[in-house]
Amino acid sequence: MSSQMSSRWRMPPFCRRLIALLALVAICLVSVAPLCPGFSGLARAGTAPPARGRILLTLPDGTRGPLELRPSWREPGAPVGWVGELSVVNLGSEPLTVSRVAIRGDEDDVRSPPHVAVRFKEGAPTNATLAPGASKTLVVSFTPENPRVTQAFGHVIVTSTDEQAGEVAVGFRAQLPTGLGWAGEHALTLLVALPLAVALFAGGMRAAGRPDDGVVRRASIAVAGVELLLALWAYWRFAPGVGRGDGDDGFQLVERSVWVRSLGAEWYVGVDGTSIVLILLAAAVGLVALLVAGETRRTDAFYAALALLSSGIVGVLVALDAVLFVGAWTTVLVASVVLVGGWGGAHRHRAAAKLGALGAFGAAALLVSIVALSGASGRTFLVDGTPVTHTMAFPEFARTSFSASPPILGVPLVEAAWILLFIAAAAAAPVVPLHGWLSDALEEGPASAAIVLGGVVVALGPYLLVRVGLGALPEGAHWAGSSMAALGGLGAAWGGLGAMAQRDLRRFVAYTIVANAGLALYALGSLTTQGIAGATLALWSHGLAAAILLAVANALERRVGTCDVVRAQGLASDAPVLAVLLAVGLALSLGIPGLVGSWALVLVLVGGFAPHPLVALWMAAAIVVSAAAHARVARLLLFEAVEPGWRRSRQLEAFGGRLPDATSFEMAALVPLAALAVGLGFWPAPLLTPMESAARDASAAVEPPTP
Repeated sequence: MSSQMSSRWRMPPFCRRLIALLALVAICLVSVAPLCPGFSGLARAGTAPPARGRILLTLPDGTRGPLELRPSWREPGAPVGWVGELSVVNLGSEPLTVSRVAIRGDEDDVRSPPHVAVRFKEGAPTNATLAPGASKTLVVSFTPENPRVTQAFGHVIVTSTDEQAGEVAVGFRAQLPTGLGWAGEHALTLLVALPLAVALFAGGMRAAGRPDDGVVRRASIAVAGVELLLALWAYWRFAPGVGRGDGDDGFQLVERSVWVRSLGAEWYVGVDGTSIVLILLAAAVGLVALLVAGETRRTDAFYAALALLSSGIVGVLVALDAVLFVGAWTTVLVASVVLVGGWGGAHRHRAAAKLGALGAFGAAALLVSIVALSGASGRTFLVDGTPVTHTMAFPEFARTSFSASPPILGVPLVEAAWILLFIAAAAAAPVVPLHGWLSDALEEGPASAAIVLGGVVVALGPYLLVRVGLGALPEGAHWAGSSMAALGGLGAAWGGLGAMAQRDLRRFVAYTIVANAGLALYALGSLTTQGIAGATLALWSHGLAAAILLAVANALERRVGTCDVVRAQGLASDAPVLAVLLAVGLALSLGIPGLVGSWALVLVLVGGFAPHPLVALWMAAAIVVSAAAHARVARLLLFEAVEPGWRRSRQLEAFGGRLPDATSFEMAALVPLAALAVGLGFWPAPLLTPMESAARDASAAVEPPTP
């Protein structure tokens, strides 16, 4: 029995090599931790000679921060603000003079929301003299006046005559009631962690001797349903219109705590208008993928790998710390390779090898870029007040001017880091010429994995450019804007031409994704508010389209063993529900008016025309080519007659010579997506409103030279 189990679990050689490579990268990263300036800074702080007047800023009970502000009531049932206390202690043998206490930030660098203040509880509000061994109490208060701002994060900064310590700080946090209690305060962490419960449950089922029990699939669907409900709650809780000027760097639902102190890494998560809508897409597509899944081999490992993929995707979308981001990015790559290589078709090993090779190349570029940016960043504080010489937080990257940093091998740091980020994004998007993995992965991979890959994973590349490329490297974005737009035009044309030549419906979808990636890249290259919002909307709408089309392709494959658009022509006559779903998917992919994808096209072309008019004309021609490719597939599958010989084939013999229509599970999964595409086509405000502030902030950071 044990030999049978081992043979079933034998891992392909390429998987072992890929995992070994990723493990080597992780070991190298950990091994250089002692060389991190933040780590060495902490070590030096522990061996520094004592000063005569020594300051300690701490919570009243002597513990580290952050300080949790609590409601303060002026009268019963009517909180007027959130208040907390800190202690300033003189540990030295001589008096200590505190010359300044303040909330970190100013008008040009808004960190905390307005109406956050700090003062001494007694005496002068911002300065004091402490005798040896004495202490004074600081009061931190937050009086929210904007109902949209429901959190306050920041640092209290204290300057004193203790020159050895310099400025000291302690972080604080205020959280207004969420209506969901503890779960609401940790919604993003739960979105990352819930799928991991499926992996643990699958492991428990294997330990209990029931590895292929259907209960694992039912548990996966239940967790995915909870994930979607929690994502909907987060979207409902998200306040549109809140930007960087409102504090907290424009992020909401923020959670922040020290994670790996020696690296300066934190569990730092939050969402803005770009990430919140993509989280909704990820949750919806993840549930659809599970509903249409029909895997019967090693189901415990299959659903565990899908859960890891889902967790990694959400981790990428919510991460505001570079270490967390890279870890989630790597999780997505490993889970994708395992799913394609472990449960794919006859050529799954080749498909997984291409995916793993290009993905590892992109992940390595991302890691090098992050290390370079962190090494060039300035001094800051962790959330508990620990000083670090360099940071891993994306918002702190955005406050660093990397233009003055030393070059890397003669290349300015901004340009080198941007090129590396672009390589990572292009490998994931996929952008020509790093797109070769996608068509094989969608054709050979299992249906559920293909739906998630084509619907969501491909959006992570452009998201990386928005979150880090535009947010942390605006100089690099300004430098590369025209090149991005030109490459986007090339990718859109290449994807349209490639789609024209495809007979397999899954490969056709792959090339439409390549074309959409080019469209999004062109929009981001415009650096305008409309273009950035249009890129996000294009990723969102085409994610829906890809999920619908790949699910229909899976339905054809399961019924007749092929999704060849020539052999399966005449779908409308036998399976009207599948035909309608296919028509909606094709129209949504192309951007037909009346569906949400049309608004993406309008925003992209409007946003990109002023800075890049010639490329806009090229994009219009590429859209015409893509329209011809979509029309060809629609003609064959919807309007041609079924070949008489096909009705007498062995594949349709079990169905009486007719193609069976959509099942209840397929309808439950796909009809809501189609209805959503139509509804948002007539009323796009639920998507566009949250995106507006994030797109405006990203465009303002770059300040493109456009009218």
